[in-house]
Amino acid sequence: MKNLIIAFVGVIIISCSPKTKSDNTTVKGRLEITPYKETEIILKDTMQVKTAYARSDSGRVSMYEFSQSYSRPATFLNASQFKMMEKAVLLMVKDPKSLLYKSWDSPPLNSAELGKWFKTCDTIDQISYSSSGVEEINKVYYCDSTSLLSQINKIIFYESWYFNPENNQIEREVMGYSVLAYDGFKEAWRELFLAVRDEEALKKMKLYH
Repeated sequence: MKNLIIAFVGVIIISCSPKTKSDNTTVKGRLEITPYKETEIILKDTMQVKTAYARSDSGRVSMYEFSQSYSRPATFLNASQFKMMEKAVLLMVKDPKSLLYKSWDSPPLNSAELGKWFKTCDTIDQISYSSSGVEEINKVYYCDSTSLLSQINKIIFYESWYFNPENNQIEREVMGYSVLAYDGFKEAWRELFLAVRDEEALKKMKLYH
C-alpha cells in the first residue's frame, strides 16, 4: 500500500511538471512547421520579348493592359531597388565580420579572397588614335569588379518555418542565403557566395540540405 501511494505521488509530480522540448516541435513557444525550407527569389524579370509578344495577343495588347494583366512588377526589384541590392552586397563583402562561404563545405572567405572572387581581370584591346589620325591598338590589362554585381539575379533563402500562437502568424526564420548570378553566355547560374547568420545556423542548414 505504501509503495502504491509513492507511485501515485510520482505520477502526479510528472504530470504537473513543465513539458520540455524533446521532439523539437516547439521553439520559444512557437510550433515548428519545418526545420528547413528553401525559397528561391528571382530579382529581375527575365521574360523575353518573344514571350511577351505571345502573351499579348501577338502584340495587339497595349503596354498598360499588359502590365496590368501579365506583368508582375511587384514580384521583382525595380532599378533603384536593385542598386540598393548591389550596395548591400558590396557592404557585406567588405565587412570582415560577414560569414561568407564560396561553397557549403569551404571555410569562410576573408576580405582578400572575396575581393579576388568578385574581380575579373583580362587583357583587352584598347583603341586610340595618333595626332595624324592613325588607329593604334594596344593590349592593356584590365580588372572589373562591378559587372558581376549587375549579373546577380537570384537569391535562395534557407529558412525554418514556425507558427506563432500568440499572433496566429506563420513566421519564417532566415538561417542563410545563397546569392547567384546568371551567366548569359553559358546560360547557367553561378553561385557567388553563401551567407549564413552564424555557425549554428550553418550546421542546421548542412543537416537538411
